[in-house]
Amino acid sequence: SVVLYIDNTNLRPLDRNRVINRLRDFVAETLAPPVEMMVVASRPSLAVRQPFTHDVAAVTAALEGVAGHIGGRSARDEERTQILDWMGQVGGNPLGDARRSLSSPANPALKMQVQAAILSYVEQESDTLKGSLASLYEVVQLAETRGGRGVVIHVSNGLPMIPGVDLAHQFETVFRDISVYSGMAQRNFADEYRDLVQAAAARGVSIYAVDASGL
Repeated sequence: SVVLYIDNTNLRPLDRNRVINRLRDFVAETLAPPVEMMVVASRPSLAVRQPFTHDVAAVTAALEGVAGHIGGRSARDEERTQILDWMGQVGGNPLGDARRSLSSPANPALKMQVQAAILSYVEQESDTLKGSLASLYEVVQLAETRGGRGVVIHVSNGLPMIPGVDLAHQFETVFRDISVYSGMAQRNFADEYRDLVQAAAARGVSIYAVDASGL
């Protein structure tokens, strides 16, 4: 049994629509008895768009239906880009060095504002990631229900191990300050990923991650 999990919460619309075209080809080439496929999508809550079936047309139609949904990834990417641009403007160049204006009374406040924006983003991304991992657990359980070996094909633009770590690195570069890392100390999800993979293996389910941006 194969579950095609279209993770709209963590997918950019253009990448999603492109990968769905590739998935249609995969379904046409792969789906035949005894193989069954199910289509699941996040909207952001998990929804079964097509129960297990041998019907290529039904699975293809479900994939096409998923293409009309919009998740939250684009908005989160825009917020991340705005923070990076903000830091890039410090010092008046793309990789501005804040040290040149440290004598200004406004600069400490600016640094605190940027740090607060980063930690807010990290908090949001962490909450989203927790929900995404919980959804993956649910999808694993769906794959297990058919007995035998199960496969989950997880389509997304990738899930972070440490949300916002690139922003923290840029903050350190711009402000020569590592204090932002203290607010991220509990945001490493390596243990949660390991637990998910182990739980899936115990149920006879393999998870394959497809990065839509690479297709």
